[in-house]
Amino acid sequence: MTSRILGFSLTAVLVLGSVARADDETPVPTGVEERVVVSDTVAQDRRDPASFTDIGPETIGWRNSGQDLSTFLGETINAYSYSDAGNGYGYSYLRLRGFDQTRIAVNVNGVPLNTPESHQVYTIDLGDFAGGLDLVQIQRGPGTALYGSPAVGGVVNLETAPLSTAAGGALDAAYGSFGTARLSFRYGGAVGTTHWAWMVRAAHVESDGYRTPSWSRQTYLHLAFERFDPGSVWRIQAFGGPEKTQLAYYGVPFADLGDRTLRRQNALRDGETDSFLQPQLQVMNDRRVAPGVFLRNTWYAILGNGAYRQFADALAYDPLGPAPPTPAYPEETLQSAWTRRSLDNRQFGWIPRVSWDHRGGQLTAGLELLVHRGRHEGKVTDGGVCSDPTCASVTPLGPSLTLYDFTNAKDTMNVFVREAVRAGAGVTVNLELQGTRHRFAMRDDRVRGNSWDAAYAFLTPRVGVNWNVTDRWNAYLQLVRTESEPPFNNIWDPEDPTDDPAGHFRSFDPAKNRWSDPLARPERLLSAEIGAGYRHGSTFVKFDAYRMDFRDELVYAGGIDADGIPITTNAGRSLHQGIEIDASGRIPGQVDLSGYAAFSRDVLQDSTLYSPLAGGGTATIDYSGNRIALFPDSMVRLAIARTFGPVRVELSGRRVGRIFLDNSQNERKTPANREVPGYVDKTIDPFTLAAVQAVADLSRFAKAKAGSLTVRLRIDNLFDATVAQFGYSYPVDAAYTQFSSEFFPASTRGFLVGVSYGF
Repeated sequence: MTSRILGFSLTAVLVLGSVARADDETPVPTGVEERVVVSDTVAQDRRDPASFTDIGPETIGWRNSGQDLSTFLGETINAYSYSDAGNGYGYSYLRLRGFDQTRIAVNVNGVPLNTPESHQVYTIDLGDFAGGLDLVQIQRGPGTALYGSPAVGGVVNLETAPLSTAAGGALDAAYGSFGTARLSFRYGGAVGTTHWAWMVRAAHVESDGYRTPSWSRQTYLHLAFERFDPGSVWRIQAFGGPEKTQLAYYGVPFADLGDRTLRRQNALRDGETDSFLQPQLQVMNDRRVAPGVFLRNTWYAILGNGAYRQFADALAYDPLGPAPPTPAYPEETLQSAWTRRSLDNRQFGWIPRVSWDHRGGQLTAGLELLVHRGRHEGKVTDGGVCSDPTCASVTPLGPSLTLYDFTNAKDTMNVFVREAVRAGAGVTVNLELQGTRHRFAMRDDRVRGNSWDAAYAFLTPRVGVNWNVTDRWNAYLQLVRTESEPPFNNIWDPEDPTDDPAGHFRSFDPAKNRWSDPLARPERLLSAEIGAGYRHGSTFVKFDAYRMDFRDELVYAGGIDADGIPITTNAGRSLHQGIEIDASGRIPGQVDLSGYAAFSRDVLQDSTLYSPLAGGGTATIDYSGNRIALFPDSMVRLAIARTFGPVRVELSGRRVGRIFLDNSQNERKTPANREVPGYVDKTIDPFTLAAVQAVADLSRFAKAKAGSLTVRLRIDNLFDATVAQFGYSYPVDAAYTQFSSEFFPASTRGFLVGVSYGF
């Protein structure tokens, strides 16, 4: 596959490059307006009242080594990431201010990337995506997003690099520990003497993973065109590529973490894999229709297709659940069963916006329309059918057995308006209002005939003030009230035949076999932030304090689902609050210092679970007052860098605070449970990891005109610590007195060496 992708790229270079060679060194004709067009979701310093971090192209190039995008983002302030494989490649997951990826809105050039059904962000489908970015912006909290997926935890804006009109390209290669390798090629320039520019980029990233087995193979292709005119800019982007990954979403027992061999084990069998392809097409146009008036349109299509392949030693096949079995859907006990869970997604969107720069400020208004259809199908493809209750006799499985087969639909309409009022010298007041409506539907259940409908609608008002006190100091305040619709599976999981929809909906139409009015509630948030910033020369300091008051927040409920994602449920009331400090500067000796500190307190103010007991009655589990699980209570990072001639060296260290593995806060209210034999503390203790990186600029040895040559070395976990990066715990009895806890190990010391050549 890699050779085909690179072959296609080189063919495109030869064909389009022959057009561009008409005058390689001549830019597009005079009068063409060349400017970077960023989306409306991107915040600007000293203008927008929000807490955010910008990562520009130079820093992206410094930090990017082909790791998963979630791993890349997880190094920023008050963010945390972990990977199934342990070394940051393959399936990785981002958390921001304690919120998982389903509550973080991720946009690519303003196009929402979150999956409409689950709100998840599968960055594994974008291998080495950071290598083609010009800006990464991480907004913490509700941020400034006017549209897109739920943004209660944060907003991540990914802006691809503008195209150059001068012909040129780059080749990057890297190799490192745990069988990690990266190869990337880019070329582009002007299309003859027209107003068009083009670029093609191909990349392949692979890693064996720290755990055994946990390999991943990702291939990526990006083709882009841009047209610059005095009054209009067109951008056309097509990107994506196949990935195949050995699944490793189960952790290891605590007893194995200290053993350098056992900690690397993967409970899943070799061959349990995920294969997916999710290409995306974006067409964007920015047009000046009158002085100070701009019309912006974005059209996009995201097509996803792939499947999980999973194994079970024993599988109870009963797709009809409590209904009597039929010849088409019998009730069987299967051994050594292989299942294939496939997904076929189709997502289309249109986002028109208009902005008016007037004497008193700027008015922005627009619309987001999204249509999503996703077909889910599960089959048992291999295994044996038990001929008697003891499975002493097994018959090979004949035709595949269907587990489930249905279609989900989601239609979204979002209307938004923002007025940025210049209220005085250096003072800007943002007044925003969004109106959102989501319509959910499940249809075409070919196994049980179920269907359901749901609709969620809400208004999101937002008020913010930014005051540029001086040319160095600014202060800001933001107040937001927002809501977030629940994901499909939080409403009801149709893949589980034992899950009765009667327990998830209030209404039922027997004539249509259709359920409606779900019990699942949207998250409701009231957020307040206050911050201040100082910038002068190379010195930068930013402080932010926040309070996020929730009703019905989706919090960890114990265990993981079939995709390896922690299961969530609505809590009553919860509170996230904390402070964030980000700073950088230069001290005598040409030494650059940078770092951040984040301290948070995430608490369940009102959360009670009720668990039916086998002998009758109900166990009441009160988590009120406990810390919310699965996020550190503090993170501190410090980096020291200095340039020695052509070599730049950076030493960094990050201290990660305590992480609780469930919402009991290590059985804070029921300490007697900790005395049960075999109990393991449900915490990850604070730990520190260090890294060192060196980059040598050897451009003087590059023979090509205006060429560049750099060599880099990175060593992670410099002191070879053995720590857990994540984990989870779940009860094994209905009374919540005994638990199973598993941990995801972080890789031990590893290196990566790479070379980049620009031409």
